[in-house]
Amino acid sequence: MIPLIKPVPLDGTAHACGTLIAGDDPATSVVDEAGRVHGLQGLYVVDGSVLPRSSRVNPSLTIYAWALRVADKLIETQGVGQ
Repeated sequence: MIPLIKPVPLDGTAHACGTLIAGDDPATSVVDEAGRVHGLQGLYVVDGSVLPRSSRVNPSLTIYAWALRVADKLIETQGVGQ
């Protein structure tokens, strides 16, 4: 049988991170600490693009934690469930 997948060495792995810089200054960043996109009301980023870089491990749990944090901040600011 011919394998349908090809092993990828550790130095060949990648996750898309760091494409949307987080920060306080809209001139040098895309989103703030709550995941809000500067200059656009109601637009939030909850994926791995706000992570500055990816380590050698899969960033899925970090991305989940970021998404939950943004959701918690939305609940706080919108008064949902109170």
